[in-house]
Amino acid sequence: MERSGGRRKRRFVASDIKSDHKAVVVNADKSQCAQLKKTTYQRTHRPKTSTQHAMFLQHIVAMLNQYYPERTTIVTSHDTEYITPEIKAKLRLKNRLMRAGRVEEAAALAERIGNDIARRGKARLNRINGKTDAKEMWVAVRQPTTGSWSHSRDHR
Repeated sequence: MERSGGRRKRRFVASDIKSDHKAVVVNADKSQCAQLKKTTYQRTHRPKTSTQHAMFLQHIVAMLNQYYPERTTIVTSHDTEYITPEIKAKLRLKNRLMRAGRVEEAAALAERIGNDIARRGKARLNRINGKTDAKEMWVAVRQPTTGSWSHSRDHR
């Protein structure tokens, strides 16, 4: 910071070492006051705009559709709760493999289907507190074993 007052020139200089103090340089002759050079640095950054976000999302959705295209599977009201579109598609594939005589592949797929069904059942039962509502817990436990007829029984 420089201030000119008459013929004197004052300059406040920050210390090169870490300190809260500043030095004051006062000269009568302006030419004798040394100019301190400022140091410049080049830093790289990425500006982010909403347009860039939109373009990025479009790119991601295009890649998602290319590598993982959407499939349509019909799930009816007569299917049990644990039948998701993914599980039903796997069941159909397993049936095709069995009819084609590829029993080992079908058995491996059946194991994965069983794990998926168990994971869905566990998640559903974890939402119910058996200590406070035992009746609701038993209804939930019996539901997968009773099949699709339980839907019609609930609506009497």
